Amino acid sequence: MNKEGKPALHVAVSAGHADVIPVLVQAGADVNRKGPEHGNTALHDAVSTTTVNHDVIDALLGSVNQLNNSTLSLSLHFNGHFPGEPGLAGVS
Repeated sequence: MNKEGKPALHVAVSAGHADVIPVLVQAGADVNRKGPEHGNTALHDAVSTTTVNHDVIDALLGSVNQLNNSTLSLSLHFNGHFPGEPGLAGVS
């Protein structure tokens, strides 16, 4: 956690450090934890930025067995993984 109370996983997502995400998750970082700023999970933060970092999203989705249903469904929607939904996939 940083001095603003932001969990390490959220910090890694914000900084675009996709390589750190699996290490944090294996060490016990809670992928469903909501950050203090907007009440978003790390995955929500990753998909709701103006510059979507697909490596970060892929690293978080690699932890899919630890994501709760609401976190996963909202994130899949944003990434265009639902049929008929354009989402944000491909946005640069």
